[in-house]
Amino acid sequence: MQLILRADSPLAVVSYPELMKKFVIIATLVYLAVVAGLTLGPQPTNALTQRMSLLIVAGIDRFVTSGFTYADLEFCSNIAMFAPIGLLLVLLFGRRRWWAAVLICVAMTVFIESAQAFIPSRVSDPRDLLANSIGALVGILIALPFAGRPRRVRAAAPA
Repeated sequence: MQLILRADSPLAVVSYPELMKKFVIIATLVYLAVVAGLTLGPQPTNALTQRMSLLIVAGIDRFVTSGFTYADLEFCSNIAMFAPIGLLLVLLFGRRRWWAAVLICVAMTVFIESAQAFIPSRVSDPRDLLANSIGALVGILIALPFAGRPRRVRAAAPA
């Protein structure tokens, strides 16, 4: 399948796999920037976020499982935050290099938690290492059936 652009465009013909690869690269970089901002910036706590957190904890505690706490919400949130990273990295590297996604995600979470130890408004928590790694593995497992093998680019045949 090919996507046809304007005739005067330098990318007059772009194949679908090339377009998807570029989209995954951009999505990965944007999401990594968001995660960096959330984890390495100032703690975004105000009255609204505190009230929302309490409502979520109370709702889950009442309707899903009793004994659910803010620490549980934070743990689940870390899993949810890292799942897209694992998914995007597998889509980027391909099925054969899923292990690279694992290594990058674990290295990222170690870096984040180490950096948070030196950021005054942040708290480094060893449980975050586990939650982030679980999230990355969930994303990787979701992506594996959809990730293709990296395609080799063939040289154009001489005319």
